[in-house]
Amino acid sequence: MRNANPYDILTDAFDMGEITDIADDYCEPGYTLSEGARGSAFGDWNKPRLANIMARMGFDLAWLDEWTRCEHCNNAFRTQPDSYSWKMHGAFLEDACEMICGDCLAENPEWITDEIMNDPRRALTIDIDLAADGWHMIPGDAWRNGWYGQEDKPEEVVAQYVPEGHDYIFVIDSVGQFELAFRLWIREA
Repeated sequence: MRNANPYDILTDAFDMGEITDIADDYCEPGYTLSEGARGSAFGDWNKPRLANIMARMGFDLAWLDEWTRCEHCNNAFRTQPDSYSWKMHGAFLEDACEMICGDCLAENPEWITDEIMNDPRRALTIDIDLAADGWHMIPGDAWRNGWYGQEDKPEEVVAQYVPEGHDYIFVIDSVGQFELAFRLWIREA
């Protein structure tokens, strides 16, 4: 990296992947930009000079391996947990090869439901009104998977509760230190 003016340092940082992206705002629940901030920059902030330049330019600093930018609204959401109860507020849509935040997915629920439907290895982690699209939750307690004997398996839940000719989606109900709870939603195909 050149040790020259701030423009050269920033250009090199982007070229070398030390700064990977800039988001307009946060959409992750519980996070807001600092007062007067222009956005959030994702980078490797182990280089104090680089972090200082971005901070002086008015950007909040976020670690590049913990955050991503929504491809639709350009706002930031976490990709790594910040607590035991954290659930991703977004998703990677494999078909479109895009990271999409929970706010944009809530506005366009078919983007995520079409992607994860009928796959016992994938689940919805954001709040979406599935009932509005004809989905029905299987009543009763949530299933649990984790340590200490909590071994509900999505494949077995599907085999037992999904009637032939129905689609299904799993929704993560809660996450804890040693378990996660999930629910099953179905609708006629």
